Amino acid sequence: AGAPPAAPSTSETISGPAAGAPGPVALTDLAVGDCGRFGLGLVIIDQGERLPCDEDHEAEVIAIDTRAEAELGDAYPGRQVLLDRGQDLCDQAYDQYVGGQIVISQLAADVIVPTCAEWQGLIRRSIICVVHRYDGGDLDGSVAGAERRFRITNGDPAPLGRLAGILCFDPANGV
Repeated sequence: AGAPPAAPSTSETISGPAAGAPGPVALTDLAVGDCGRFGLGLVIIDQGERLPCDEDHEAEVIAIDTRAEAELGDAYPGRQVLLDRGQDLCDQAYDQYVGGQIVISQLAADVIVPTCAEWQGLIRRSIICVVHRYDGGDLDGSVAGAERRFRITNGDPAPLGRLAGILCFDPANGV
């Protein structure tokens, strides 16, 4: 299949896998098309490992919403608001980047959202959508244009990173 069409206007996109250098990568340095191991399912993550997409890897970044801060403001909007926005991003980006319909099958999309501490500390305010195998196994190539079906797992892994000493009010949870 050819290069995937452009993703939604709320995301950063490229036409195929990124050529980022393999090795440790901060979440703020991820790009659409990056493949690697990002610690999906861990509670605290502040970086991953970028790998070539033709090597075994955990997941691939298919969209990054870099406009969340401008559209949601300075106050932390709450985890659920960010997850809902990320869910919409993944829904649109999957069809455009991977292809096919959104149904239960072999791929899953997860939303990586900033924590309250990351948002308030101006560390990261982007929302990242990644695709991985639903069964937890490794991918062995890029999902760009793969036209595989998937299931949205909505919000697992947990949001990434924690900063000690920064307290935030999360309106969704009242804390």
